[in-house]
Formats: sequence, C-alpha cells, structure tokens
Amino acid sequence: VQGGLVNTSDVASVPVLRPWGAHLWESLRCLLDRQFDALGVWPFELPLLAHHVDADKPENAAEGVRSSDCPPAFLEIRHSGETLLYNTMAKHWLSSQRDLPMLLKRWGVLVGPRPVKRPLAFIRSRELLWQEGYAAHA
Repeated sequence: VQGGLVNTSDVASVPVLRPWGAHLWESLRCLLDRQFDALGVWPFELPLLAHHVDADKPENAAEGVRSSDCPPAFLEIRHSGETLLYNTMAKHWLSSQRDLPMLLKRWGVLVGPRPVKRPLAFIRSRELLWQEGYAAHA
C-alpha cells in the first residue's frame, strides 16, 4: 500500500493491484517467460473446477475419484493439479522416451482459505499470483 502498487480491497488479506503494480507483475512474467522459452519450457493450463472428492475415503483421496454419494454436478475449486497433470501426461502427452524431457510451466493464482495476518503484496496474501513448473525426465 505504501509503495503505491496496491490498494486494500473489501476482502481481508487480498490486495487490488494498481496499474503500476500490475505492469510490474506483467513485466516480470514476460522476462521469465523469455528465459523459460529459451530453455524449452512449454506452457500448460489445467481446469480450475474438479469433481468433489471425499477425502475421508482413502481410495478416493489417493485416486482423485469423485465421491459416489455426491451428485455428478457437485464441483469444487481444484486444490492441486498434480494428480490430473501426471495422469494426463502419462496417458496422452508422453508415448515414449523420445518425448522426454518434458518441461512445463503455468501461471496462476493461489487462493488461501484463511486471511493472512500481515499481508504483503506479491509475497504473502490470501490470493497470491504465482508460477509453477514441472519436469518429466527419463
């Protein structure tokens, strides 16, 4: 707030990026994207929504299987994309060792369930802009 990059919002611990703050974030993304592209890192996206998984049932939690007692239309925000990503890579993207190494990147927003005690824009807040990377090697 003091640097003029963000403003407070009506949601606790979630800052609003001002134009200059958003410009700095986009500039950082562009700089990193050029470096990632030079290394052969490919972008990917995962769906934000997922079928509800009953974590109390170990067989469902491990497999990412939709709970059978929930209606099929019951969706929730996906907490983690690793299970979906690894299954998709194994079934559809990788067919032999010639497809390796596979380097992937994704830009997104991480949303925390609870307010942060002392939010700090770009570093520590309830809604955090972030980049994640994955690699598959032989």
